[in-house]
Amino acid sequence: MKKYLPIGLDTTLLFFLFLFSGSPVRAAAPEIADRLVLSVSGSSYSQRHVAVWFVVRELLQEEAPTQKQKDKTPLLNEIATGWKTILEKFSEDMVIRQEAARLGSFQPSAKAQVKATERITARRSIDQDLRATAAALVIADEEIASVTATILQVEGFRRSRDRQVPGAQDLSKDLSKDLSKDLSKDLSKDSSQTLSGGSWLADLKVRSVIRIYDGGDTWVPLAFPGGITPAAPQQKESQSG
Repeated sequence: MKKYLPIGLDTTLLFFLFLFSGSPVRAAAPEIADRLVLSVSGSSYSQRHVAVWFVVRELLQEEAPTQKQKDKTPLLNEIATGWKTILEKFSEDMVIRQEAARLGSFQPSAKAQVKATERITARRSIDQDLRATAAALVIADEEIASVTATILQVEGFRRSRDRQVPGAQDLSKDLSKDLSKDLSKDLSKDSSQTLSGGSWLADLKVRSVIRIYDGGDTWVPLAFPGGITPAAPQQKESQSG
């Protein structure tokens, strides 16, 4: 199985990936394996990186008991139609991840990762669409573990900061409905450093450099070597002002 480079690669390495993936990005053909879509303070990310992050987020959620699988929108369609929002959420997570790494804090414990793995295993066993999407993106177990650790680190940092700002809204609720207290309680020790201002996330984003590459805000179908080539999902046409 082809191994993919981890999230948060050096910009130079991913620049070569971008060059050999084909261009222009808006005219992407099915033979293109991947392409750069986003840069956050010098770290570049590909379309597949963002999609894998979203899929792992979904795997970490508990399935709503009232929602039948036949009534659900296929996940690849959901990713395609909601790509701009997903890209924004991903960039926020990477901004938080970089700050947590800078402070050297909120590393997930082995217990938290075990519990997360149990939840992911449970979701994969009952959700055929998630399994098919993971196969299409060629997501290996070790990659799921790596992305899960990043998500837990980000959620630990986010919860800590939100507790320091009375009335702050949990911005991750819609993508990570609740990783549950047992997954994050060991990551939620209060930090001794509090960001100034009413919104710690807004402060972080101001200090970060977020760049969307040309065409990166539009999902394009890609063919991942060794994986299942997904059909092109339907996208809503956007009006440019």
